[in-house]
Amino acid sequence: MIIGTIVTAAHLHKTMILAQSLRRHMANCKIIVCLLEKDTPKDFKECPFFDELVLAKDLGFENFNQFIFQYNMDEGTLACKPQLMKYLLRKHPEKDYFIFMNSEMKVYNSFDDLMSLLDVYPIILTPHHINFPEEINEDLPKWYSKYGLFNSSFLAIRRHQKAEDFILWWERRCNRSCYADPNKGIYYDQKWLDFAPCYFPTFSLDHPGYNVAFWNLDERRINKDSSNSYQVNDQRLCSFNFSDHNSFLTAKINKLIPEEKALLHALLNEYHEELKNSENKNTEITEWDYNYYENGMLIDKELREKYRHSHLLQDQFPDPFQMSNVAIHSLKKRK
Repeated sequence: MIIGTIVTAAHLHKTMILAQSLRRHMANCKIIVCLLEKDTPKDFKECPFFDELVLAKDLGFENFNQFIFQYNMDEGTLACKPQLMKYLLRKHPEKDYFIFMNSEMKVYNSFDDLMSLLDVYPIILTPHHINFPEEINEDLPKWYSKYGLFNSSFLAIRRHQKAEDFILWWERRCNRSCYADPNKGIYYDQKWLDFAPCYFPTFSLDHPGYNVAFWNLDERRINKDSSNSYQVNDQRLCSFNFSDHNSFLTAKINKLIPEEKALLHALLNEYHEELKNSENKNTEITEWDYNYYENGMLIDKELREKYRHSHLLQDQFPDPFQMSNVAIHSLKKRK
């Protein structure tokens, strides 16, 4: 089994927590970390927790600089997912199971049941919710319309032609359309997944113990069994997504009943303690490399969007990092 994730240098310490938890529960898996920076920080060149640390620019993009220039850091991290999955399929022909996980996740049990499902379904997606609420909620369709039915923080594929077709299909959309625009019905890489079941044999993972997160805590009851292990709706907790742990997740936990609140605060505090310990090893936290031109000038945020939607600018500047805000703006005015 291959586990892939994408991260920037400032958040590599979070990926260490994910990797250590994977090693604890699935010692034989391979952990591949894609780093969205120009170079690897020296402290991580020989990190014992990762099997491979690959730079995003080395994944196999046709023109990586043109691709990444159009996106900010968050957009770029999300847009690289299908390219990473392509890379993993190509780089590891001896493996059949591939999983993408958000770098802010932690694993609490093996993925044995997920592997069994992959033997039947070549593509597994995780829905935001596994139970549609019985009460009428007129805001929920609007929520799904904006954010999508599936969450792209966790997905799995088996080596299969249909799975490879799915990754190529997703990649083409993320190459130019991985941003948020409600008027166009686009929400980064994620909203595209709504269409995947129409074209590919996908399975919607309904196990409550996977990708537990702030958006689905209302439907997932957390408790501990007789062996003191975490359970979710009386099934094993397999992976917890600590995305927005200092904001949305904390706020959601505080709204739960006291018993659940105490359990989840303990789980969250444990993650925070691990973050503190891993931060001490991350001594080279810097700004994102791709925020700047080669000459050191900060890239105008507005220019990224203009470049994304202008074939003229893309043709004129196949490597926009060699230019400057002034040069690109002046060309646009002349044209």
